[in-house]
Amino acid sequence: MSHRPHILMSVAYLLVLCTGFGMGGLWPVYLRGLGAGPMEVGIMNAVSGPANLVGTLLCGWLADRFRRRRETFIFACSLFTLTWVFMSRATTWQQLTVLNLLAGFCFGMCTNMIVIMTGLLSEASSRGRRFGVLTFVSSVSLLITGLLWGPIADSWGFPTLLVIDAILCAACVILGIFFTEPPLARTATAGPAGRRPGKGRSLGMNYYRLLAATLFATVASFGAGFGRSVAMSQLGFSATAVGLTTAIGGAVSLPVPLVLGGLSDHIGRKRLLILCYATGLAALPAIGFASTAWGFAILEAWAGADPDLPVLVRARAERSRLR
Repeated sequence: MSHRPHILMSVAYLLVLCTGFGMGGLWPVYLRGLGAGPMEVGIMNAVSGPANLVGTLLCGWLADRFRRRRETFIFACSLFTLTWVFMSRATTWQQLTVLNLLAGFCFGMCTNMIVIMTGLLSEASSRGRRFGVLTFVSSVSLLITGLLWGPIADSWGFPTLLVIDAILCAACVILGIFFTEPPLARTATAGPAGRRPGKGRSLGMNYYRLLAATLFATVASFGAGFGRSVAMSQLGFSATAVGLTTAIGGAVSLPVPLVLGGLSDHIGRKRLLILCYATGLAALPAIGFASTAWGFAILEAWAGADPDLPVLVRARAERSRLR
């Protein structure tokens, strides 16, 4: 298959992640300026999690039910664009919290639709590399937003930054028009006589174990990132300083996914997942003891060496689900 569909989806994935990851670490700084404390910041971040989950589940259901994945992505990105526009006009943390609910939903739909399409358009022999590229893109987005988003917020204000996020999402809408819709044959595999394809098929216990592992890894990852951002905000660090720690983590993790993606196709995912989980587990407790910019940066670099585990999990899950 041509590389063009994967290139377009990778670029769109990068832009969507830049909007979500870029603002994710800076919300505590922005809300502090609006008079919100750690509890209010926690509430705002908390609402996006369930919304993201709903968007992810709905995205998968729509992908299987209607097989209109490209149109679903375009719709979700269009709604995401409007959400950023409304956020740029919000003046209270309560307004931003309500809008963040919608943003989490759109972010879940946009990112996971790209993941689904990547799995469906990839051959079994190259699926690990394809997902490795997505993880690489995730690290690049952390690097870009860490270097640029904080200085933009400090120089021109958060409303301007939110408008930039809206522009990036609008660009994703345009890219989505040129996406390649996966062929129906990829999902409509033959089943027992008299049974419709895709009906009554069990995903197996391995799939649900991977799902549970992804859940715990994601909770730990987002919890650590949120805690670091709140701690740095409470210590008086600027948006630029908060962003730079994220950039360091992204820079350190850049080569990791490309290596692991290829290895996963040859030696399997299980050992790599165990190693990655162990690395992240060792890094998390140390973050609680950091108090200086260098301390946060070093620990972020340590954690940054641990790749985006959910993508490796999806690579294995999609293999079981699609074959």
